[in-house]
Amino acid sequence: MTIDLTGTWSRDHNTGRGQHCVVVRENVPLAGLLPDGFYEDCAESDPFEISANVAQITDVESYGTWMTAQWDVGDAGWIDDVLVKSLTSWREQVPRVRFDVDSTQTLVVQISGTGGGNVLDGTPGFQRQISEEVQLNATGLDGQIEFVTGAFGFWETATDARTTWVLPPQPGTPGLNQITNGATDISNWTWALYGQATWDVTDWASLTAGLRYTQDKKGLTFVQTDPRDGDVFADESGDEVFPAWTPMASIALIAPEDWFANTPVEYLMAYFTYSQGFKGGGFNGVVTSRSGAGQGVAFSFEPETLNNFEIGVKTIAWEDLATLNLAFYLGKYDDIQQTSVRDIGDPDGDGVPNIERLTLNAAEATTKGFEIELNTNPIDGLLATGNVGLVDGVYDSWPDALSDFDGSTIDRSGEPFLFVPKWQTFIGVQYSFPLGLDADAPMAGWLTPRLEWGYQSKVLWLGPEVPQGTQPGFNLLNARLSYDFFDDRAQVALWAKNLLDSEYFVDATPIVSTFGVLTRAFAPPRTFGAEISYRL
Repeated sequence: MTIDLTGTWSRDHNTGRGQHCVVVRENVPLAGLLPDGFYEDCAESDPFEISANVAQITDVESYGTWMTAQWDVGDAGWIDDVLVKSLTSWREQVPRVRFDVDSTQTLVVQISGTGGGNVLDGTPGFQRQISEEVQLNATGLDGQIEFVTGAFGFWETATDARTTWVLPPQPGTPGLNQITNGATDISNWTWALYGQATWDVTDWASLTAGLRYTQDKKGLTFVQTDPRDGDVFADESGDEVFPAWTPMASIALIAPEDWFANTPVEYLMAYFTYSQGFKGGGFNGVVTSRSGAGQGVAFSFEPETLNNFEIGVKTIAWEDLATLNLAFYLGKYDDIQQTSVRDIGDPDGDGVPNIERLTLNAAEATTKGFEIELNTNPIDGLLATGNVGLVDGVYDSWPDALSDFDGSTIDRSGEPFLFVPKWQTFIGVQYSFPLGLDADAPMAGWLTPRLEWGYQSKVLWLGPEVPQGTQPGFNLLNARLSYDFFDDRAQVALWAKNLLDSEYFVDATPIVSTFGVLTRAFAPPRTFGAEISYRL
């Protein structure tokens, strides 16, 4: 019996990720309510000189414990090598956040959950996650069959109470001061039973099959109030259990060694795998305005499923000095989940916009592509790696999507996936060599220069109807020089990232249909740094 127990605590406090404001259109329904000078401030912003009218904060405190208990039972009748394992974890987080949604000096939208005592501060969030898994691993038929079976349970509770300040009072329009507190409480649980077995049919062929049954429960309560007088705008809840059976099966074929008697190839394995993935449904609980009149919180979305087919080859050659892996895959999605933002107008007649951020099911989609990975060690100290990946994802049917430009209903059937680059490539080369010091000298060690190059093709962060939300393809070049000494326990290193100073963004906020702008979060430009580490 062995027991491993780990505990951790951390806190990350920073000013949050700045974003660059871009004007897309000014003729939005809310244009007449926006403060004077807003679009001018947005147009003058810069990707790396961030403007904000509030002190932005991202502060996350995390702590928890994890325990793995393993009991080596041994043989039990016709079952051999019985191993029983328990995996237990408990984790909590306390996030505090305040950010300027429009990223300008003009106050348009501010969201805060910091707990500072002011009416605009909101309340820090809280999240607790507990999980338990029990596994039984064993073999049978003199090692011909290996199998694992087990049960999994997961419980989650969380609270988020952020205050949103939208369109503060303007001269002559005192009624447009909208401050709301959206308090969201979630109570989720998941349990599953699973089993998987591999049968070595012959020395060169094996079959694997597995099945998992899951019940995924989502529960949400949402209350939206005015923190100044307690008026309730929305008080809704939802609770639903999403069950699923998810199978998998694969076959692996290992080529006989005598096939490669006079070749550099030492090992060749081909495989085919089918698997089904399941992502539970839920309820829309993220809103930025009074959503009681819309579908908002009570509007649920369905589970997402994926049927994945993969065929591939894995090889080892030149006396373990090179490995080559190839994989080709096809995925068929059903009810794929996507997020959109829309303005549902002014059903209350008080001049205040009602804005919803919704997760919707995008019907059917297909993804196909391949991955090639090569790792080589041609001489001592020299390592070279490279990979190429192609992902061709298309929405086969999504006739009732929401436009990121004006919030209207459009047909995205035939459009490429959002957030996914079609091409990604990477090459890394490093060479380690001694400095020539006496081997017994305390500072004797290895110097390792490393160079990395990568390319990523364009990414659609918003629909193609908003070209400003498309990140064109770009190259990245990184370098690192490290020295390891004290028997590899100590290391000092210098590094440089994005040496080509490529300008690219890694996220975009879809508020074009409501405010006429989008905000883009850019990755750091050319950056240099140093590190020192010591391992006991």
